[in-house]
Amino acid sequence: MKICRFCQGSDLKIWTGNYYRCNDCLYICTVPVPTPTEISNHYAHYHEKNHQASEVKNKARAVSYIQEVDWIKSQITDPLEGPVFDYGASGGYFLDALVEHGGIKNVRAFGDDLSIGAVETLTQKGYHLSVDKVGKGTMNLVVLRGVLEHLVDFRALLKQLTDLVSEEGYFFITATPDSSSTVANLYRDEWVQHHYPSHFQHFSAALVDELFAELNFVLADHVDLYRDSVYRSDQDNENWLSSVHKRDSQKRHAYWGSMMTRLYKRA
Repeated sequence: MKICRFCQGSDLKIWTGNYYRCNDCLYICTVPVPTPTEISNHYAHYHEKNHQASEVKNKARAVSYIQEVDWIKSQITDPLEGPVFDYGASGGYFLDALVEHGGIKNVRAFGDDLSIGAVETLTQKGYHLSVDKVGKGTMNLVVLRGVLEHLVDFRALLKQLTDLVSEEGYFFITATPDSSSTVANLYRDEWVQHHYPSHFQHFSAALVDELFAELNFVLADHVDLYRDSVYRSDQDNENWLSSVHKRDSQKRHAYWGSMMTRLYKRA
């Protein structure tokens, strides 16, 4: 019997391919999930072979980083001084933006990653700190940028990371696919955020809110950054309409609601 990894329900229906959606909570995941060997092999050199493979994508991300930092600053009343910890930080590129545009001092910016190349780059920049060595309640901001959908044991990792947040601190999630978006449900296997084994599962924003509520964190605010996104194209609306009307279209594009950006605080 197939069991939902989010709610333990058994009413699962094929969403696309070997991805199943739970009819009870709407969580989407492959059955089975990637094996530990698949995960280890996939992320060992993910930094250089995937994350940093395209200079065009790197430049686009750099613009998004600044957009996200500016939004965080607009939501936090006190100056953004850190310390900050970014899990799944790749080579520390979002940390760079926090230092250069967010006012965080380099010595108060930390991150960790599974990729060997990413850890080497983090170390060179002075950012690297193993998640297991971070003290509980010591971080004023914890960041999970485009990572949640990659985590097999997502509840255990979120518990570990939320424990790091200080009493008045925040937890920031961004660049995370939202399975409740219109494009996700229409495009499915052609959705730009749908690729295995990196994104072997899809969460809705409501499910992410529930995960944080289980850990006594509540939503401080959220935003859809698509409006001013560097990924936005003049062709997006036409592609969307063509798909709805079942005309030929390019489906792998950014769109409203496709990615979630959410800021949480302790209840």
